[in-house]
Amino acid sequence: MQLTSPPRRALGLAAAGVLSLSPLVIGLPGTAAAETLEIISFDADETGSVEVPLTGYCAIDWWVVGGSGGAGHEDGAAVAGAPGGEIRGLSAVTGGETFTFAAGTVGADADADGGGAGGTNAEDPDLDGGSGGDQVDGDEVVVGGGGGGGAASVVLGPDGFRLVAYGGDGGGAEGGAGAGGGANVVDAGLADQVDGAYDAVGFHGRVEGQVLPCEPVEEEVVLTAPLAPTGLSAVDGDGRVTVRFDPTWSEDENGTDADTWEYSLDGVHYLPADAAWDEGYRTQAFTLTGLTNGTTYAIRVRGVSDLTGTGTPSEPVAARPFVAPGAPGGVTATPGVASVRVGWTPAPSAGTYGIDHYAVDLITSGGEFGDRSTVCEVPAGAPLTCLVGLRAEAGYTYRVVVSAVDGVGHSGTDSAVVPVGTPAAPAVPSTVPASNGDLTRPAGQSGSVAAGSAVEVSGSGYLPGSTVSLIVYSAPQVVGSAVADGNGRFTVTVTLPKGLANGAHTLVAAGVDPSGNPRFLTLPVTVTGGTATAAATTGGLAYTGADVAVPALGGLAALAVGGGLVVAGRRRRA
Repeated sequence: MQLTSPPRRALGLAAAGVLSLSPLVIGLPGTAAAETLEIISFDADETGSVEVPLTGYCAIDWWVVGGSGGAGHEDGAAVAGAPGGEIRGLSAVTGGETFTFAAGTVGADADADGGGAGGTNAEDPDLDGGSGGDQVDGDEVVVGGGGGGGAASVVLGPDGFRLVAYGGDGGGAEGGAGAGGGANVVDAGLADQVDGAYDAVGFHGRVEGQVLPCEPVEEEVVLTAPLAPTGLSAVDGDGRVTVRFDPTWSEDENGTDADTWEYSLDGVHYLPADAAWDEGYRTQAFTLTGLTNGTTYAIRVRGVSDLTGTGTPSEPVAARPFVAPGAPGGVTATPGVASVRVGWTPAPSAGTYGIDHYAVDLITSGGEFGDRSTVCEVPAGAPLTCLVGLRAEAGYTYRVVVSAVDGVGHSGTDSAVVPVGTPAAPAVPSTVPASNGDLTRPAGQSGSVAAGSAVEVSGSGYLPGSTVSLIVYSAPQVVGSAVADGNGRFTVTVTLPKGLANGAHTLVAAGVDPSGNPRFLTLPVTVTGGTATAAATTGGLAYTGADVAVPALGGLAALAVGGGLVVAGRRRRA
């Protein structure tokens, strides 16, 4: 197992890694300017050497560990060996000196076949560990043994410099002796010493170090300018624009953040921006006035640091000051079946960019939410009317408001807000109605259905956002409801009544199509496990029991007709 070195301490510098170089700016005696030298890091778990450069280096920071003793094997259990020795400290060096080193290996573990071999030192056999002896039972049969002793690690240098970290003894009564006899050899010139035993077993020895430059000074700190802001948005107005943005704070310890902000309308010239925190939007914001309506500006923002100056500019955001279109008039809201027909008259003024289309917004109150969302868009040249799907459920109220939208997406002045009367629920015919198409079940679910069980059905072709009632016949009984999505589709699971009679029945999805006309999709089903005979029959089908109460209905969407455009998935207005 390899050792992991402890944090380096020498002169407060961190090791740069195995055989790697880390730049350090120092001033050398006799030189007029600073020269960049490198911290030289080295290590070995076998053998190696290091040569001190001729100039600029004054010390080596050493870490030497001897090999651990191997584990013994006594009475079927492992007995841990002892750790090797550990030496740490600084030695003064001179340019051109060479140091050689060899790390001792861990002693081998004993097993049921006898003791383990001693660790070895590739450069000096005198530093090898002793082998563990065998353990025998009363019949002189080998049943275990001692772990091998760990080999010592050694560093040799000029003028008799010598460091030896002893090897740990092998585990067990028959454990082999570790090299070095449990005592480290530490050169007298080593400073800042650690002389003892390593704090873990089961490791090979190791030699690590750093050749350190003379007279180190702090690394020159180069500060970086503020980063570019992100998330720019522009809210246009009459001769004015409000710009919002998110500062990008530096995570670099040498990075600087903006103390003030500047903006540019052309990407070249920058002026101070009076930016402040906008609590409502949780961003920085500032407003520019005196702009020309109908002109497109590419606004950029950059930070300015008191320490480093101007930072990186943001990506541009387009701003288009404008005069808004006027408010449409004559808004009407006529409720229908799970829907409302909205009409209006044109806006009296087109504004700077002209009218592209009209937007109908639905304001919903009730349930667990309240919302204003665009549900219908009608081109300016089309008939000014659209049909909007609604929830046919008590407890919800609706209002509509219409606005003109110009050619670049600006909303004009709102019309008067008009309340919507209560929409009617889909009709529940007394007999199975004529079918406009088929309800479908999931693939593989075409068989009979047990009374009281759930059945999943899907349908399409309905007014988006409108209520669809699910009814089981002969005698009609409402068993559920759904709301058509933005494409006029729905999928719902309903539970058939437990009291249904065995035999043929029909599931009907009753609602309205995108033009507001009644729409019925049907699915014949065969019921089993219900009542054996029906109390009455209608049209040849088993009697289901009359219950035409419409359950809770839900969902919103819209489809414009008479020249309108579908808005699939209602858009919430800011």
